[in-house]
Amino acid sequence: MTTDPSFIHLQLHSEYSLCDGLSSIAQLVEVCRTHRMPALAVTEDSNLYSWVKFYCAMMEAGIKPLLGADIWLTDRDTDEQAHRALLLCQDQLGYQHLSKLLSKAYQQGQRPDGCPVIKRQWLAQMCKGLLVLLDTESALAQILRSNQQIGLQAELNYFSHYFPKAFYLVLHRLNKPGEKTYIRKALELAQKHKIAVVATNNVRFIKADDMTAHEARVCIGQGCRIDDKKRARLYTDQQYLKTPEEMAALFHDLPTALKNSVEIAKRCNVH
Repeated sequence: MTTDPSFIHLQLHSEYSLCDGLSSIAQLVEVCRTHRMPALAVTEDSNLYSWVKFYCAMMEAGIKPLLGADIWLTDRDTDEQAHRALLLCQDQLGYQHLSKLLSKAYQQGQRPDGCPVIKRQWLAQMCKGLLVLLDTESALAQILRSNQQIGLQAELNYFSHYFPKAFYLVLHRLNKPGEKTYIRKALELAQKHKIAVVATNNVRFIKADDMTAHEARVCIGQGCRIDDKKRARLYTDQQYLKTPEEMAALFHDLPTALKNSVEIAKRCNVH
């Protein structure tokens, strides 16, 4: 990236995230070209299926491809529960480690429902070359929301130890319940413990009006009807591929969170 943009998307599921992604690689390339996005990350749901196609298409278009995955990670003291973490590859070693971690999750950590889970001890052994971003679906976020101090320090110690200067708290503004309270608590925690924050939009589709098609895909994965009033509504129409200008306006009061998205993109270099 020769000039610094205002924002880089670091969290995105394409159609290769089989249950909750809608965007094709060709669409992503076109949007990046149209809005002059110099880099973009693809972070599928516990898989690397899109990586080769995404990497080749982005390189051909002169756009920097950033590689990562949204993973399920076991809690500290038990393998019974798992929460989200976002891993991004800084270099070739990180690429190799994430590939091995996901392979191991499917071979040794797959739950009866098919969910592949990575154990914390595995991640501790293969943390080099990776950046970790914790969002609202992480165990740390759950602790913050519950106002419980139990486990908070252990959680911070784990990530600070294995990911020194490579650990970020993610901030979303997706119009989901409790977002404002979570952001306030996350910022307080970040300031107190000197943790960097970064803005993402947790992208699932290209345009806001793609939401209906996206929900249909989600319902197919869940095995339920789209008009079922009891089904979980996990997404909002704000999870589209917003332009850097839209993200800059959305987080105008938190310029550091925007700047850190660009700095992370600079740190990630896989060939």
